[in-house]
Amino acid sequence: MKKLILTLLLIPVLLEAQSTELPLVNGDVTFEKVITMNNATKDQIYGYADGWYRTYGNSYYSFRKIDDKSIGQLAIKSKKRIYSKGLLGADKEWEIEYMVTFLVKDGRTKVILNSIELIDLSIKNSKPASPGSKVNLIELNAKAKNGKKEAVKIVEMINTEMGNLFAGIERTLTANNF
Repeated sequence: MKKLILTLLLIPVLLEAQSTELPLVNGDVTFEKVITMNNATKDQIYGYADGWYRTYGNSYYSFRKIDDKSIGQLAIKSKKRIYSKGLLGADKEWEIEYMVTFLVKDGRTKVILNSIELIDLSIKNSKPASPGSKVNLIELNAKAKNGKKEAVKIVEMINTEMGNLFAGIERTLTANNF
């Protein structure tokens, strides 16, 4: 009985710990989601993905890396500015760069967010992406797993940003009003 109560008390802690990790695939931070659209053809879904890019993805800085409708693949390299509060309450400015890849088939698309780079723009250097300002995401993930508060906060920021990106993509693709 004591073990059951202890297990039930630890479940929220374990669930919270899982959300403070970055998903790694072959040493690369990678987020993946399959979006199902049962009655849509590959060409329709590709058109929706292209519509998302033209409407929402083509913002601060982005360009197409792969654009092949015949195989159903669209890959876009993009980056944007995001903001957070540091541990002492100071404003921090970041630049997050990522690749959005759509692998399209009849009825569904797999969306992959990877090649993620995070640059701390709050660090004043002469070059925008100097080695001191680029965040090592593997080390950051390890620190977050060990409970380092600043690392946990940054990992949560990345997870939130990628979750919001997925939600926007899914909302746009399933609304399919392009």
